[in-house]
Amino acid sequence: MIDSLRRLVGFEPRSYMLRVPRAEENEGLLLLGDPGTGKSQVIHQLLEQIAQRRPPEAVVCYDPAGEFIESHFDPSADIVLNPLDARSPYWSPAMEVDYETPSTSATDRHLVAESFFPDREHGAPTTQFFLKAARSIFARMLELKPTAEQIVGFLKDEKLIDEVVAGTEHAHLINEGAKGQRGGVLATLSEIGEALKLLPSPEGCAGELSITEWARQRRLDLHHLYSRHARRSENTSRCLDKYFDETTFSGLSSTWKTTSMLVCG
Repeated sequence: MIDSLRRLVGFEPRSYMLRVPRAEENEGLLLLGDPGTGKSQVIHQLLEQIAQRRPPEAVVCYDPAGEFIESHFDPSADIVLNPLDARSPYWSPAMEVDYETPSTSATDRHLVAESFFPDREHGAPTTQFFLKAARSIFARMLELKPTAEQIVGFLKDEKLIDEVVAGTEHAHLINEGAKGQRGGVLATLSEIGEALKLLPSPEGCAGELSITEWARQRRLDLHHLYSRHARRSENTSRCLDKYFDETTFSGLSSTWKTTSMLVCG
């Protein structure tokens, strides 16, 4: 109504170009304003300008409402990282481990495990113990190069977990003689099961993605990565968000000046 009245009387609001020095782009930009004041339009402009740059630059766009992917997604170049979207490639935690390089494989596995089971600030000592134990066992699981579906299978059957850790230094963490400790560690492990169930099978995806490799290689034909989780999966996908965040940010840190991070709430 207000816009119609303005046009009727010939009043056109002035438009302004928001400019940010290139060197300060990744210093952080916070947009605040009431609904309808143009916050989303600024982000649309940023995406359009970044897409025009040559050589192409990487953009990681967190888009929970799916507003920006509708306008800017290029199926020939961009990636959708959402397990509930048919366009999402296949992904499994094991895909972030370099099994060909023994010297770094253990480090990779533990970094993945730490992302799924991060320390909890102000957590009780018993909670921290359960987290570290679950982290160690999860890292051991990754030695077997499991698919996400196989990891869920482990988590559903404690006897399978016993087999995974049998004969290793991790076996005492879930000793059947220490029922309270065993129960706490297994319960902590099971927390990621619901999130991993969201991941599609390889057969249901057109391709696959290693976030580590995407961040490392930054191929010229992969310049946008859209992360969007449907609201109905918001709680169960939190650990996936945590892992995607840490992997992407750490992988891109060496090329930070040519990487744009857009967090769209």
